[in-house]
Amino acid sequence: MTTTYHTPYSTGGALTAAAMTAPLGQLDAFLGYAYQFVNIKEHGALVDGTTDDSVAINAAITAVNAAGGGIVFFPRGTCIVGGAAIVTLKSNVILRGTGYGSVLKLKASTIADVVKSAATTSGTAITYAGIEYLRIDGNKANQTTGNDNQNYGISLLGANDCWVKNVWVHDTKRSAIYLAGQRNRVTDCHITNIGTTGLVGSTVVGRSGIVFDEFATDVLMPIGSVCQGNEIVTTLEHGIKVYKGNGSAVTGNVITGTGYAGIWMQDHDGSSVVGNTIRSSGGIGIIFGNNIIGNHNICSGNAISAIASNANAGGVGLSIDNQAGATVSGNTVTGCAGNGIYVKSSSRTTVVGNTCHGNGTGGGAGSSGIMLYQSSDNTIVGNVCSNTGTTGVRGNGILLWDVGTACLDNVIANNRCFDTGAGAAKVQGYGINTADLSNYNTVTHNALRGNYTGTHTLVGANNVYTAGVV
Repeated sequence: MTTTYHTPYSTGGALTAAAMTAPLGQLDAFLGYAYQFVNIKEHGALVDGTTDDSVAINAAITAVNAAGGGIVFFPRGTCIVGGAAIVTLKSNVILRGTGYGSVLKLKASTIADVVKSAATTSGTAITYAGIEYLRIDGNKANQTTGNDNQNYGISLLGANDCWVKNVWVHDTKRSAIYLAGQRNRVTDCHITNIGTTGLVGSTVVGRSGIVFDEFATDVLMPIGSVCQGNEIVTTLEHGIKVYKGNGSAVTGNVITGTGYAGIWMQDHDGSSVVGNTIRSSGGIGIIFGNNIIGNHNICSGNAISAIASNANAGGVGLSIDNQAGATVSGNTVTGCAGNGIYVKSSSRTTVVGNTCHGNGTGGGAGSSGIMLYQSSDNTIVGNVCSNTGTTGVRGNGILLWDVGTACLDNVIANNRCFDTGAGAAKVQGYGINTADLSNYNTVTHNALRGNYTGTHTLVGANNVYTAGVV
C-alpha cells in the first residue's frame, strides 16, 4: 500500500495533539505539502539478508516519484540488491533508513552499483533526491572482477541539488560515493575500506571515498558542492576528489589512510578547503591544482600529518599547483616525508601563519618546510618552519627552487625558521635558501636561528635581504 500524508496536524501554526503522536514519516507533513511515505515492505521487500529486494525497492521509488515525491523507508535489516535489478534513484525521492542497521548489500558476483541514477544526459538528470541514514555494503570480497565501471556504493550521474547524509559506505570495489552535477552535498558520512585492483587495466583510478565530478558531455560542473563532516578511512586512491568546479567547499572532514591524496581539488576557482584533518596517507595530504590555472582558492586551518612517499607522490603535506591568488593560512603540517607546503608554478599566492614542523623525513634532496618552485609574485609571511630534513639529507626552512624558470619578486617576511636539535643532530640546514635563478626577492625580518648550516643563502644579485633575529 502507498500512503499519502497531507497536513492535518497543525491549526493556525500550532501543533495539534495528533501531531504529537504522528507516526514516523508523517512529521515532514508540517512543512505544509503532501508527500508519499512508503515502507519498502509495502512493495514486497523481505529485508531478510537473503532475498534480492531490488525489484521491490525500485517499485517503491517509482511509486513515490510518480506521486510527486517523498520518502522510501528502509526498516532495520539487510536488503540484498543488484541481482535482479539495480536500485535506481529518481527525482524528489529520499531513501531513508533507521541508521547503521538499515543495510543495502550488493549481491555476490554482481557487476552493479549499489544505488545509481539512470541519467545519461542533462535532460535525464535527477534533482532534489537524497539518501539518508542507511548503510551501503559493497560486499567487495565476493564480487566478480572484470568490469571497471561499476561496483560503486552510490553513483548518481546528472545529480543536481541532491544529497547524501549520515550514510555508512564500506567495502566497495570502486568509489564509495560519486556525484556528477551541481550543488550537491555529502555530509556526516562514514566511509571505510574502499577500492580494489584487478579490474580492467588493473588500475587504481576511481577508488576514492567521495568524488564530485562534471557530468558527461553536458559538462555540468560540480559548482557549489559541499563535502562536510565526513570520516574516511582506508581508500585505494583519494579520500575526497572534486573535479573542475567553482565555489565548492570541503570542510571539517577526517581522512586517514588514503593511497594517494587525502583531498584533491582539481581545476577550481573560488573554492575552499577548511578545517580538515588528514593523517597517515600516501602521496599528498591536500592538493589544489592540475592543468588549468585556479584562481582565488582558500586552504586554511587544516591539520596534516604523517604523509608518506609512494609511487604517486613524494609525501607532500600541502601542494598548491598552478594557482593564482590563493590563500594558504593557518595550516599545521607535521611529519611528512617530503615538503610541508609546496607552491608550484603559482603567483599572487599568500602563505601566511602556517606551522610546518618535522617534515622531510624521507630524506629527499631539497625537502623544506615551505618550497616555492618556479613561482613568482608570492607572499610568504608569518610562518613557522622547523626541524626539516634528516641528518643524512638536511632540509630548509624555506626554499626557492627554479630548475630553468626563476622564482622572482617574492616577499619572504617575518617567518621563524629554526631547528631545536643539538649539534650534529640538527636536520634543518638553512633557514632560508634560494637556488639557481632566484632573483629580485625580498627577504626581510625573519627569525633564523639554530639551523645546522647557516641562516640563509641568496643566489641572485638583486635579492634584497634585511636581517631579522638570528
